[in-house]
Amino acid sequence: TSLSQEKILAAPSGGIFCVAVAGKTGLVAGENNAIRVWDISSGALQRTLEGHSGVVTSLSMDRLGSVAISGSVDGTVRVWDLQTNNEPIIYRGHAKPVSTARVLPGGRTAVSGSFDGRVKIWSLKTGRTFQTLDAALRRTASFELPMTGTGGSRMKFVIPADAIKDLAVDSNGRLLVASGA
Repeated sequence: TSLSQEKILAAPSGGIFCVAVAGKTGLVAGENNAIRVWDISSGALQRTLEGHSGVVTSLSMDRLGSVAISGSVDGTVRVWDLQTNNEPIIYRGHAKPVSTARVLPGGRTAVSGSFDGRVKIWSLKTGRTFQTLDAALRRTASFELPMTGTGGSRMKFVIPADAIKDLAVDSNGRLLVASGA
């Protein structure tokens, strides 16, 4: 079955700010602070996730499309269980707007970046911070640290010396690169 973009990417007024796709699930966020959850197979809107008090700036899902995270200018990251209608876990670890958030491979850990110049690595289940990386202290250097909750593996980080704009993680979950604003 062929779907038109209009069915999948129908957005609230103001346009689309970010999207994420995993499995048969698509997420779309726009100017109204809400996230629309779509079934890509049918093109049907499944539900709308609400709770952010500011524009959603980032969306990411685990590889199965069962857990999603959203970052917002309200300074929070929310963890949504897409299999239930449970309230999201709210992570309030940043002092300024969250510009980016990603689920790490394995689906148990997430990373978020903010205009406060910090990258946070935290548990999707509890919201507990495993590590905080401060761009002002780390400059553009690379370093390694043990990753709690990922089987004791090590991850190498490269972060800029200013506000964090975006994050990329390799498919093995061993390299994280951040770009600055």
